[in-house]
Amino acid sequence: MNVLARVVAIGWLVLVPRLAASQQSQPDTASSVKKALPGALELGLNDSTERRIAQSMAQDLGNFRKAEASYYAAHHVFAYSIADLAPFKMTGGNALSIIRTDGGGYRAVATNPALPGAEAEAVVPAPAH
Repeated sequence: MNVLARVVAIGWLVLVPRLAASQQSQPDTASSVKKALPGALELGLNDSTERRIAQSMAQDLGNFRKAEASYYAAHHVFAYSIADLAPFKMTGGNALSIIRTDGGGYRAVATNPALPGAEAEAVVPAPAH
């Protein structure tokens, strides 16, 4: 199994429980969250480093969503810069792109150069007023 397929499979197992848990405390609904690391459940992972990196990407994305929710509660808009979400920081090696979507929501994509092609993604619409 190639590295990308293993990472995609890891992401599926890592993200789904975390997204489900974060859905319980987040204002958005399960239908508004896209899981960008879908994959088959037959893993065959031998590299704990790949697993650790995929888990850190998913964890960073979950922590980012919590920071965004807090920012939104205080400012009634989402932050489109990680600097605005201090003290939130990404884990070393991970990068996060925040893209504004129509209607005031956002799409966030976590990546890591050590896992080329692997992404953890969340799409959150602006809450209804």
